[in-house]
Amino acid sequence: MARTRSKPTKAAPKASTPEPPTSTVKPLPASTSNPPKLFVLPKDASKDARIVTLDNPANATPSRYFFCPEKGFYEFTRIAAPKKDCRSWLITGESSEPQDEETTEEKEDIARIGSGYINKTADLFIATPIDALFLILPALAPKSAKDTKQHFLALEDYLDMLSSSSPHWKALLSQYPTLKSLVERRMRVLCDTVDAGDETMYRISMEKLSAALIKKAERMVAKGLPPSMEDKLS
Repeated sequence: MARTRSKPTKAAPKASTPEPPTSTVKPLPASTSNPPKLFVLPKDASKDARIVTLDNPANATPSRYFFCPEKGFYEFTRIAAPKKDCRSWLITGESSEPQDEETTEEKEDIARIGSGYINKTADLFIATPIDALFLILPALAPKSAKDTKQHFLALEDYLDMLSSSSPHWKALLSQYPTLKSLVERRMRVLCDTVDAGDETMYRISMEKLSAALIKKAERMVAKGLPPSMEDKLS
């Protein structure tokens, strides 16, 4: 019987071992001591608007204000969640392409926020209008109860007092002539005036100051206080 030689069988291909999936989870960066803050600013504010540091007329401590050459001054009102409630902000960058006119500081803020940022404190700072009358009042009013004798002074003298109280006052008054006119208009509401040649001199009048404050208070309560304040004060 003839012998036949069988062909060797092909070895079965080795099964390829799948590579372990790569993790797409990114580690969270460490928290920072100076996190971003959320501000609600006036609509259509001037491109020259800025945040400045001026003395708070209530306690004479440096405070932040928003200044717009076209709209005037704004103070920041802090809105915070109750301490018993856990609240936070999720901040994301704008989807639009970055503009060429972005400043270095704005680019750094965008880079810091990246694709998202969680702020553990849900504070919101809202810019609310403040009458420049209050900001110039410390320069007009006597420094203490002993200074009962007030003299008539020129507008420039009061502007110098404001400039010496804060470097930002000095910068704003030198850059924006409209601010000087605004200060003068509000001074006329509070002050008695006398003419000395071609110059007008000003001196604060407590009667005019009281009338201006009463008028503001009456206008505030004309439509009633917010329900939250009614409940708090009742």
